[in-house]
Amino acid sequence: MYLSKKTYVKNWSHSSDDEKFTISIKKGGKEFKDIDVSRITYIEEEVMYWRKANHIHEWFINNSEMSYVTGESLLELLDLCRTVRDMIGKSKKVTKVGNNWDGQDVTIETYECEEEVMELLPTSEGFFFGSYEIDEIYLRKVVETIECIEGLMNEEGEIEGEFIYQASW
Repeated sequence: MYLSKKTYVKNWSHSSDDEKFTISIKKGGKEFKDIDVSRITYIEEEVMYWRKANHIHEWFINNSEMSYVTGESLLELLDLCRTVRDMIGKSKKVTKVGNNWDGQDVTIETYECEEEVMELLPTSEGFFFGSYEIDEIYLRKVVETIECIEGLMNEEGEIEGEFIYQASW
């Protein structure tokens, strides 16, 4: 699961020097001539990578059009993840019995606030998608998402750029 950021860097002749980007591509320390930097219009960065974060995947599927994600949408996800993190942080751990991948009973540690959290940021079932429990792994993925999105914010608390969410397995 990936979140990428696209930044528009096309240098127009009518742009002032302080608006223009300087782009260079090197391979092995030498200029890479197979790419004409004057034709580059976007730079794409991978800003987040998740594995088995089915609850984050479910949010993107339900809250973004296709794979395009706005900065405003990421701020919504940030607020939601912060709320979930805080709910889990105030909740007690509980032990319950569940089934593992081959149907055997196993003891699972989860949180008392499981039902409330599932209403806000539910898990999603799917092939090789990890745990469906509100457990330490779930919480870790929420915290990683918070850290990533906070790192994308500018000084005004906004997120600029174009973002694309992609999942493959």
